[in-house]
Amino acid sequence: VLDGFTITGGKTHGLGSTIQSNGAGIANTAGTPIFRNLWVKDNVAFALGAGIYNTSGATFFNLIVENNSITGNTSSARYGAGIYNSGAGAVFSNLVVKNNKTGVSGAGGGMYSTAANVSLSNAVFTANTSGTDGGGGFYQSTVGAGTVLNNVSVEENSTTGNGGGMYIGSIITLNDVTVKGNQATLSGGGIFNSSASIFNRLHVLQNTSVQNGGGFCHSTDLAQK
Repeated sequence: VLDGFTITGGKTHGLGSTIQSNGAGIANTAGTPIFRNLWVKDNVAFALGAGIYNTSGATFFNLIVENNSITGNTSSARYGAGIYNSGAGAVFSNLVVKNNKTGVSGAGGGMYSTAANVSLSNAVFTANTSGTDGGGGFYQSTVGAGTVLNNVSVEENSTTGNGGGMYIGSIITLNDVTVKGNQATLSGGGIFNSSASIFNRLHVLQNTSVQNGGGFCHSTDLAQK
């Protein structure tokens, strides 16, 4: 258990997508640890997860993740400025994720998730920025079966790609999610969805995009509403 710390000023120096390039604030790669009551801020990574880099079934509770940034712009070095998660079964609850930023070709300014059966609840993603790969606030990759979002707010995020608020690339379930005031240079100002995800009590308000779907852009099979 890691409880009650401020984690700040970390920097990775690797030049690829190796562990030396990831997780400037927290890098967790094994086990089922618990991280709670943490302030993770002002960390800089070259590749993945400037604030938090997680690849196991860890639990994260009551965290503020802010002002973290990714500097790398290569094809394998740009995801999850606030949080990068590839840990199946990871649990994230009571989060504020704000003002995190990827490089110019990055994805998932607030959070990038590429794992199955992830639980994300009672979370706020605000004022995060991603590059041309999209998902200013939250990015769900094509790996995510069984992932559930409950009571999540995604507001005032932006991307130079698709999905100013959220980019959803695999089938997940979203319950009581508000997506408001986000902006995309391409499509899906609020949400860019390319999956048959399930949306229950979804609120999409005041989002904008330059191309298609200011609020919601769906690109493949019809999603369940």
